[in-house]
Amino acid sequence: MRLRLTLAFEGTHYAGWQHQTSGVAVQEVVEHALARLFPSRPRLQGSSRTDSGVHALGLVAHCDVPRTEFRFPQPNSSWP
Repeated sequence: MRLRLTLAFEGTHYAGWQHQTSGVAVQEVVEHALARLFPSRPRLQGSSRTDSGVHALGLVAHCDVPRTEFRFPQPNSSWP
């Protein structure tokens, strides 16, 4: 199951979006949170990237999660 995430973050204390050897990246932090929800530890694919210290509003990323791990209610036609 592919999940789309739309993210906003203040990048002041991050080394940008993508994994970096020089510091903590936003991608790492979000993947760590996803690992707490999904045992398969999904990897994120971002639609773009930011430099160190740059903020973002509406950055889109996706990850693939095995359907067997997805335990959230599925949206239905009665949702707005």
